[in-house]
Amino acid sequence: MPLVYLNGGPDKMIENIPTWAPVVTAIAAVTAATIAYRAFKIARDNLATVVKNQKETTAKSTFREFLKLCVEKPSLAYGRPAAGEEEKYEWFVAQFLWAAEEILEYAPDDWDRNLKLHISYHRDFLQNNRDFRNDDLPTYSTKLRTFLDATLRALPPPDPTPAPAPTTPAPTTPPTPARTD
Repeated sequence: MPLVYLNGGPDKMIENIPTWAPVVTAIAAVTAATIAYRAFKIARDNLATVVKNQKETTAKSTFREFLKLCVEKPSLAYGRPAAGEEEKYEWFVAQFLWAAEEILEYAPDDWDRNLKLHISYHRDFLQNNRDFRNDDLPTYSTKLRTFLDATLRALPPPDPTPAPAPTTPAPTTPPTPARTD
């Protein structure tokens, strides 16, 4: 005998539907709400990860652009601008600080040594240029200013004899092979 007949048959089951319908509807609604909440939470967490990754990528790209400037202008990169390049140097340092600010904000892991190295190259300007200290520095984030000041305080005393500015070696041409006519 089928199980349907153990409870009084199909007629009895149909009579009980109004009793159980609200319970089944409530269970279905709670289940749907739980699934929707979990889906929303997963989507929100994924969006936060995507936004964080995009900001980190942008920060690294900004720093990569700064490094391209370093290759193009090695005298500025080492903090030794040639005569007449002082204004360009101020903009160069501003580009570095902007890149450093982005890195510290969005991709801080494992960048301390690299940023400290570049700060050491520009130490004299960052510590001693009054216009920079009074006008420009306050416009940067607290995080960057704190990092910059802590790094400058931790650097060893400067060497009293400045190193010569790096030079780019002259291109060499391979020797012309001798003719064997």
